[in-house]
Amino acid sequence: MKKWQKLLMLASLTLGFTACNQTTQTSSSESTTASTEEFLIEEVQWPLYTITDEAGNHSYLLGSIHVGEEEMYPFPTEITEAVTTSDVVISEINFESMNTPTAAALSQRAIVKEPHVLTDLSKKDKERLAEKLDSYNLSLNNIEGMNYFGLTTMLQSKYSGIQEVNNGVDMQIAKLVSKNGIENIGFETIGQQYDIINQYYDDYLTTADDWIGELPDLKTAKSELQELLQYYCEGKIADNFDELFLEEEEDNDIMLAGRNHDWLQQLKTLLPEEKQYFIVVGAGHLYGEEGLIALLQAENYQVEQVEFE
Repeated sequence: MKKWQKLLMLASLTLGFTACNQTTQTSSSESTTASTEEFLIEEVQWPLYTITDEAGNHSYLLGSIHVGEEEMYPFPTEITEAVTTSDVVISEINFESMNTPTAAALSQRAIVKEPHVLTDLSKKDKERLAEKLDSYNLSLNNIEGMNYFGLTTMLQSKYSGIQEVNNGVDMQIAKLVSKNGIENIGFETIGQQYDIINQYYDDYLTTADDWIGELPDLKTAKSELQELLQYYCEGKIADNFDELFLEEEEDNDIMLAGRNHDWLQQLKTLLPEEKQYFIVVGAGHLYGEEGLIALLQAENYQVEQVEFE
């Protein structure tokens, strides 16, 4: 798997700020071209699980993807009722914090943090990068003063439109939370997530053989995003987790395992309370030996997938 595809998966399946950041960047861009690929899924294989403690108290865990298509909705009754009957919804970041001046300021700061992508590029590499950007109707001037995160955000605003962002699972859950006045808390802050992604991208640029060569043109980027969405909807994340996420141990440590362990500590404090929680996080956090499902089971919680009618 190419590193770019890995980056796309990690952003879409593990980072809640993706919705916030792409909404901010898309609204400020000249135009956004949504995917033109036909969406083929008739029924989503939703990764919804019940979490039951030894006393019989239960909560819910849903794996999300931060982009989506209108055809995925409405949610089935099982998900809607799980959300609306819960006392608290736990998301990666607090939903209301996504659309604040602070979020916009943090986004801007994150994309201009050094090192900038153009700083040490040779003339030849700048020409190669300019050719890649041309398919997005962008130029080197558009990414002047940006780091790699800023570059990828700019590209995402072209291949993932505002409609896809608004149809992300997190955004749809957020609408239910707002409509029903449900309490919402976040595992992390937006600032923490920006720090995580910048660390990951800095490490990538340090070790990548040819990051410019791995950047896809616009058509390819759209196709890869659509493939990832189909993969999620077909319920293939769990069975193929190792292949998708564990090719490089350091990637897993930064983006998944470390954060999962942090979240587990928070859940160990929250779940014993006599409240029903609905937890929604990127689907990449659920599986594997250090996924939330395995970590919760190791703490004597029973985790079972919900069967839909």
